[in-house]
Amino acid sequence: GFEMESWSKRNLLMAGLNIDFVQEHFITCAKAGKIYGISFQKGEHAQNRLLHVVRGKVKVIAIDFRKDSPTYKKWSAYTLSDFNKQQVLLPRGVGYGFVTLEENTALLEKVDQYDAPMEVTKVRWDDPDMGIEWGVEDPIIADDFKEGQFFKDIEDSL
Repeated sequence: GFEMESWSKRNLLMAGLNIDFVQEHFITCAKAGKIYGISFQKGEHAQNRLLHVVRGKVKVIAIDFRKDSPTYKKWSAYTLSDFNKQQVLLPRGVGYGFVTLEENTALLEKVDQYDAPMEVTKVRWDDPDMGIEWGVEDPIIADDFKEGQFFKDIEDSL
């Protein structure tokens, strides 16, 4: 076994980040190779997110949807697992999705704004303009992410 401090307000403040998390999601998936699309909340409901895998392994895809950012429309990937114990903090305006790389995976997601379902934007996981490399053959797409919009169709509304 092991002990791990998975979150500390003091550590965030020492890093210059004053984030007050208000909600936590516990997400589980029994199957490997399952994609949970790309989504984000926009406007005043935009969320900072802290992701941490408690069991299994995921590949997190983060896409910068902040128009004033030098990395606008670019994506990056992070591998999180119960073995490497790494976390990723995604700032407001960055959308994300993930693919499970092991069966029976579970992760925690902390957010600093309450969920606002009417403000959620979903971008297609296979949008050719994004060119995301998920790293799995024959992916299983989570039901909530089978439908999404092409980024070019929503870009003006950001």
